[in-house]
Amino acid sequence: KAILVPNNDYWEKGRPYVDEISFKIVPDASTRAAMFRAGQLDMVWREPSPISVGLEKLPGVTVQKCPDLPVTALAFSVDRPPFDNVLLRRAVAMAIDYDAMLKSVYQGEAVRLWAPIPYLGDPLYMQKQDYPAEVAKYLEYNPEEAKKLVAQAGYPQGLKTQINYIARYINSPQIAEALNAMLGKIGITLELKLWDSTAFGNARTNKALEGMTLMLTSPLPTAYGAVNFYHSTEGRGWYISFGMKDPVVDDVGIKLTRTTDPKQQQELVRQLQIRFADQQFQIAMPAAKVYGISQPGVKNFYFQPLYLYDYADFMYAVWLDR
Repeated sequence: KAILVPNNDYWEKGRPYVDEISFKIVPDASTRAAMFRAGQLDMVWREPSPISVGLEKLPGVTVQKCPDLPVTALAFSVDRPPFDNVLLRRAVAMAIDYDAMLKSVYQGEAVRLWAPIPYLGDPLYMQKQDYPAEVAKYLEYNPEEAKKLVAQAGYPQGLKTQINYIARYINSPQIAEALNAMLGKIGITLELKLWDSTAFGNARTNKALEGMTLMLTSPLPTAYGAVNFYHSTEGRGWYISFGMKDPVVDDVGIKLTRTTDPKQQQELVRQLQIRFADQQFQIAMPAAKVYGISQPGVKNFYFQPLYLYDYADFMYAVWLDR
């Protein structure tokens, strides 16, 4: 755990309102729920739905729910076989049964995302109907067509590859299992490779991840940020780890650095999302709905993970009424 104590020299007298904040690291969801019921935790956040549904029935408890962002995305190592072949990436996209995944992995508590760059925000975020028909077809579940694409990619007898993941990303083990079952129907067999977090980070940095990888991808509130942080080969790096060097994406990135006009930015981000959907560089998994739950005596606790990385921000205005 981590314990925070007041700064007696803080410039605003009377703050903070509490004498101590203890962040307890409890990996097991059932243990967290039991501790909350026993009054050992005042707040929990980013809780998966099945556990939280039981807690919301406790008297006086405040429950908040929203899609969890960043979301898990399926990224391909596109600089090497087999996923340097766009036909194979499209086949994977068309083999994913999102309706089944929403039920089996998320128990219905998730939102299907249509854009590979999730929730950039209206009007930047694209829905299915916003894509040209020749691209929108790759967003639809069509295992028969997917199987044909696998053969056209040069694998008429199917192939074996691996999927990399780490357990701490929400639902990643379950997503990996579901993808293995779905892709098996089109002739793609997956070796499920669970990584230690440190080893995973090192492998990603060194471009050593083979096959496909479940990773976190985050929304960003600016058009330029979407390209610079994630997708430009000259950017700060996440997707560069998977070997993407795409001239269309780079061209969009350059243009976004040279315009401040909102309409031009919107059009450029639209082009970016269409390019990603066409080439299937990455596939956004559903955004799980997660819960923030607080005890009756907790006031001003506002749970909202969109765009935020420093989760301590939730504590800024919290006070206790006891």
